[in-house]
Amino acid sequence: AEDGIRDFCLSRGLGDVYKRQDAISLRVRYSDIASFLLIKKLFILIGKLKLALDTKTNHLSLEIWEEFSRSSEFRDITQYISQEHEVFKVYFESMFNNLSKIIRNDRDPNLTIEIRDALNLDVRGNINGAYTKALTLYVMDLMNSAKASLTRSEEEAKRLWAHTDQILDCLQLDETFRFQVTDKAQFNFKLFYEEPKNLDLPVLIARVEAKFKKLFP
Repeated sequence: AEDGIRDFCLSRGLGDVYKRQDAISLRVRYSDIASFLLIKKLFILIGKLKLALDTKTNHLSLEIWEEFSRSSEFRDITQYISQEHEVFKVYFESMFNNLSKIIRNDRDPNLTIEIRDALNLDVRGNINGAYTKALTLYVMDLMNSAKASLTRSEEEAKRLWAHTDQILDCLQLDETFRFQVTDKAQFNFKLFYEEPKNLDLPVLIARVEAKFKKLFP
């Protein structure tokens, strides 16, 4: 569930690019691919959750499971997840149809077999490796574009550097998202999304470059 929360929240960063097409001057294809694979991960996760609820499977061995599974709250949750599954299915299939048109005749050598094999509607198997590689391709393009943006307006430069900052965080989830059960400290999602926008551009650039060097020494 924790991984699902992380993926869902990070989907905002990629989803914003997918919807607004902010990266149209970049290789939009890489952001499209990473966005699709993230939605696919979420669709797989919701599908597993739906199956567990439909079959009333007690994965966590909860003592009150039998009583809870007969409650109105359980029925409401099951109905909600079922509805969300249908919504994600439509979005997932729509993204695939759009993406398949883009990459149908694409011979980009950076699109490895692992990535290409994950670009389908098959929800079986693990696509984490393909997702990470696609995200890496995108962040490399983002870094180049962010550096080039310094010759344009400060607003555009800051937008690109802030987005690059968040996408770099997507590549180091365990360090970015810390759910401390012991002290009940929760990750501050608002701070995660708002902080980069409030930094001065030189500070933001230094922060992004430090993260980049750590990931790609």
